[in-house]
Amino acid sequence: MGNSLNNEERLYVTLSLIFVDNAIDYDYIAYMVKNYDIKYIEDVLFNYVAPACYFNVISPVPPVCYFFDEEQLLTEIVKIKS
Repeated sequence: MGNSLNNEERLYVTLSLIFVDNAIDYDYIAYMVKNYDIKYIEDVLFNYVAPACYFNVISPVPPVCYFFDEEQLLTEIVKIKS
């Protein structure tokens, strides 16, 4: 799926990296989102990505260590947006 993502989907996947159970590469995330308006990033993060990924940071043993499955993540975000 990787290269076939549109810009909005790529933003979702990038912001999901905040919720992994591993060292977060903030420089990479900042680089990937630098061309978006901060209000748009906040909206996407708080309304779509966080609700789809929060379980990973509240779980005693987080199931996602390195990255979220893109297809599952995007499917969950579509449900949230509906």
